[in-house]
Amino acid sequence: MGTLVDFAAAHPWLSLGVVGSLMAALFNEVRLRALAVSALAPATAVQAINRGAAVFDLREPKAYGQGHIPNARNMRAVDVPGTSKLKSGKPVLLVCDTGSASGRLAQDLRKKGSEQVFSLKGGLAAWQRESLPVINGRSR
Repeated sequence: MGTLVDFAAAHPWLSLGVVGSLMAALFNEVRLRALAVSALAPATAVQAINRGAAVFDLREPKAYGQGHIPNARNMRAVDVPGTSKLKSGKPVLLVCDTGSASGRLAQDLRKKGSEQVFSLKGGLAAWQRESLPVINGRSR
């Protein structure tokens, strides 16, 4: 143990770099685990939808019109907290292009007490990679 302290004293910048890297890795791991709780893989999302989860597509109306999950409602992220579906306690699936915007919103809503809010892991891009159905046009 004494040699470790001697090394750290002799190389303070290297020691700070190692400690900083470890802290960054730990922070990132905690963040990813928190996100994983509220993110559903496409196959799991299909199961949730089949059990009655409401789907809110957070993308711009033009992107929504070019393709969206069947029965998804196009909605701005700022309007989601006031929806009756969210207040009903039933599962809600949030969708964006890559899963980042919907993931952040899902985490925020969960922190505020909405435990049945999830995001689509990987967003609509992951949904399409899995060859799951997409509807074109403004159906809702």
